[in-house]
Amino acid sequence: MERVQLAHTKIDNLEKFDWVEYFRYNNSHLLKLDFSDNRELTSEEKELITHSIRAFQIGEGSERKAFNQGCRKIFYKK
Repeated sequence: MERVQLAHTKIDNLEKFDWVEYFRYNNSHLLKLDFSDNRELTSEEKELITHSIRAFQIGEGSERKAFNQGCRKIFYKK
């Protein structure tokens, strides 16, 4: 099975990009992923996704913090 090339994208202008159509197209052209292939990511693949994973982790942490603060306000009102 051919590996996905993360460095290639058809998005030229993010501000004017039709995201709805993009996700509709992706939904109708789903990749067939072979989960039995447990090879490690290459150095190039790791480099390509590192920034995205870091940004995701920061978002997850801040959302959890805001959620916890909101819960404390609701449940520990005096």
